[in-house]
Amino acid sequence: MNKIILTFLLCLSTTFLSAQQMYLTNINGDPVLTKTYTEIIGSAFLSDNWIDGTVTTINGKTYKNINLKYDLFKDEPYFKQKENDESLYAFTEKIKTFTLVNLGVEETYLMGFPAVDNYTPDSYYQVLGKINENYFLKKTIKTISESRPYNSSTTEKTFIELQVYYLFKDGKMIKFKPSKKEFLANFPAQSEKINAYLKTNDVDFKNGKDLGGLFSHILGAN
Repeated sequence: MNKIILTFLLCLSTTFLSAQQMYLTNINGDPVLTKTYTEIIGSAFLSDNWIDGTVTTINGKTYKNINLKYDLFKDEPYFKQKENDESLYAFTEKIKTFTLVNLGVEETYLMGFPAVDNYTPDSYYQVLGKINENYFLKKTIKTISESRPYNSSTTEKTFIELQVYYLFKDGKMIKFKPSKKEFLANFPAQSEKINAYLKTNDVDFKNGKDLGGLFSHILGAN
């Protein structure tokens, strides 16, 4: 009886996402509730394709060679439990870090940084560079934009992607707009290294790999 009542209440719960709801089972065999977005143009995920990856829980458990999807709207990784099952499965244990091999490039995502702006210590950031306890981070999110087409009485909802960068330096999160000026302002003692690097390297300040290389050079031993 309690199971019937719980299922009925869950069916009544709706959000502005118009999501389809289903019970799934995670790696440990516990049922969890996940949602598939409907009636929203675009995708909530980093990629609609399954990506090979590795996850490590906050308790130190590591799962390798699993298929993952990263929901940028909910800021949560999901996994594929069976080869022919396209359903999304959630982890019951909080994931501390996960790595994706996206288009041949390995990307590492990590949580546990101080709260900043609209983000909490549970938010995931892509690690573009790390030297000792200093991190160069990229935060990619999906938000929902609402618009009403011309001569239409209905509102359309569309996922849009936004990106923001942070430095985790001296135990603090610093919002960062990638540019030569910003690097010089945040690393004044390394100004000579920055200028020398930029003279011999064509850095695209919109490219995460280029930015990570500059960051690592600035704080690296060389």
